[in-house]
Amino acid sequence: MASPNTAFSTQVLTSAQMNNLPFGVVGTQTLTSNFATSAPNTTAQASGMTLTFTEVSGRIYRITAYTNFYPSGGLQAMTFRLLRGAVQVRKFDIASAVLDTNFSFPQQFTFIYTSAASGSVTFSTTINAYSNNTVVNDYADATYFRQFTIEDIGST
Repeated sequence: MASPNTAFSTQVLTSAQMNNLPFGVVGTQTLTSNFATSAPNTTAQASGMTLTFTEVSGRIYRITAYTNFYPSGGLQAMTFRLLRGAVQVRKFDIASAVLDTNFSFPQQFTFIYTSAASGSVTFSTTINAYSNNTVVNDYADATYFRQFTIEDIGST
């Protein structure tokens, strides 16, 4: 882990030091529409949360997805995946014990990574039923929206 920059003896902030500061939010998406899987519900399906941005080599990014899981087809476990391009970078399994068919279960998932190359990249999410072939939802409306955010939080 990098040490805090304490080399301000001349009290001059250099461009190199400025370039190491976080850039902040580089992309965000807010969805107010519900996503429901279709048969076969146990197959990973794109939930509509997608962000494309230009990453910079050596920068650290925090990706956060705010979701509202709802097993409308019956109580069961669900799987949520974060993809970088077509490659799964994180998988979250949500146990049926924490879900309910009467209301949605809001969750926040965070993934932090350091970019190894510069260029355009797309992040997206998928959901699916874990084992029962019934509908699961990433619920959203005007009050309980789904949100996807990517932040640049500094450099290595």
